[in-house]
Amino acid sequence: MPISVVTTAYGRAASDALREAVARAKGADALAPVSVIVPTNSVGVAARRRLAASGFGPASPGRGVVAVTFLTVYRLAELLAAPTLAAAGRRPVSTPVVASAVRRALARDPGSFAPVANHPATEEALVAAHRELADLDEQIASTDRALRDASDPTLNSMSVDGDTSTNDTVLLLASGQSGARLGHRSTRNQFSQALSAVCQSLAEQIVTDGEGVQHVIRLYVEQARTREEAVRVARTIAHSALVKTAWAGADPNWGRILAAVGYSGVPVDPSRVNIAIGGQTVCRKGTAARFDEKRAHQSLAEPECDIRVQLGRGASKVRFLTTDLTAEYVRINADYST
Repeated sequence: MPISVVTTAYGRAASDALREAVARAKGADALAPVSVIVPTNSVGVAARRRLAASGFGPASPGRGVVAVTFLTVYRLAELLAAPTLAAAGRRPVSTPVVASAVRRALARDPGSFAPVANHPATEEALVAAHRELADLDEQIASTDRALRDASDPTLNSMSVDGDTSTNDTVLLLASGQSGARLGHRSTRNQFSQALSAVCQSLAEQIVTDGEGVQHVIRLYVEQARTREEAVRVARTIAHSALVKTAWAGADPNWGRILAAVGYSGVPVDPSRVNIAIGGQTVCRKGTAARFDEKRAHQSLAEPECDIRVQLGRGASKVRFLTTDLTAEYVRINADYST
């Protein structure tokens, strides 16, 4: 079925565009059924009135709207899901179903609603509250998933000294004032991308601002069998005091890195491991490679340096941010008492 998207200004222009779309759908058959999807019932009522007042052309002004059905997104979802639910002996959570459940609950135990339990507005308010709370549950679930997905490769893939505390917490607070909803895939994707960018920036700021940090290391562990393996190896390297002090001295000591890979608990074959510092391979297949030591030293002496470890086990990888371990770090943490 061909699909066309028409964008118009709000108001009269939108009504005219809708009238023309309905007329095209009906063609020569005035009784041809047409469905119009609207965001709310109130919008549907307004649109129906405008169509009824304008008709489908200059020859039929004010003749009403015949065989045009206005459906909210909720109602459309109910109709689409109904056959599948009916086959399973279930019913869609439509407004009438929710309203019926509300009436039964109020009749059984009205609680604080006792004075107004029989008022129609009470039922309407509780049905609306159910919809809003259901939407809120979905919003919370979507936001939680987005935060976890954003944190895993950023805030959960970094370490300054390997220690954790109650301060190491990630919280995402939403006031709802923007009115944004994550129900639409495009909105959800834009939000997730923005959230990932924020988390990445925060992770980089945290390691850069670490106690006594002189060098930030971007550690890439590649060719792992799973991402969990890659993270385990990266954490082991990043937490090694011998490795971190070598970085503090800008010492391209690849042997300490290889040793950390070996005791990480991942069953790695050393003869398949490659290590590069600052874009220069220093270890190939578990043995020393010919490299420019001065250049490697200069790379590590920079405020930031890339180190790449290839395990030769698979295709999974991780980017892990970490730092060196300096005398200033020891001084800061030795000079005060908690």
